[in-house]
Amino acid sequence: KYDTALGREWLLYVEDASGGAENFYFAVSQDGSGITDSVFMDPDPVVDTWYFVVCWHDAANNTINLQINNGTPISKSYSSGVATSSARFSLGALLSNNSPYAPYAMDGLIDEASFWKRVLTSDERTWLYNAGAGRAYSEL
Repeated sequence: KYDTALGREWLLYVEDASGGAENFYFAVSQDGSGITDSVFMDPDPVVDTWYFVVCWHDAANNTINLQINNGTPISKSYSSGVATSSARFSLGALLSNNSPYAPYAMDGLIDEASFWKRVLTSDERTWLYNAGAGRAYSEL
C-alpha cells in the first residue's frame, strides 16, 4: 500500500544497511507523503532461504511491529496513525501511479502472502509459522 504518486500507507521491504548487510523494514506514513517512522530487523537474509515475515500496526497499543520466523517481535512506539490512500495493495514492487516502479522491483519469490485488517495474536502467528513448515493462511 505504497505508491509514490497516489499515496503512501505502509511498506514492507528489504534494504541494504550500512556495511553491506540487509535488513527487513516495516515503514508507515502518517499523512501519505512519505515514511513517518519504521522498525527493522537485522537477519541479513540469505539467498535461497524462505522467511516468515509478519508486520503490523497496533493502533490500540500505539506500536509498529515486525517479526521474522516467529522470533521475538521488534516493537516501536508509534501513535501517529497510518494514512489512507488510493494506492493498490501490491506484492514485489513499489508502485507509481499503480504501475511497478522498476528500480524497486523484487528479485525473488513470494509464497502464501496474506493481509488481515486486525492484529494477529501471538498464538496465531506461531500456528501459521508451524516450526518453519508453514500453514496455509486460509486455515486461520
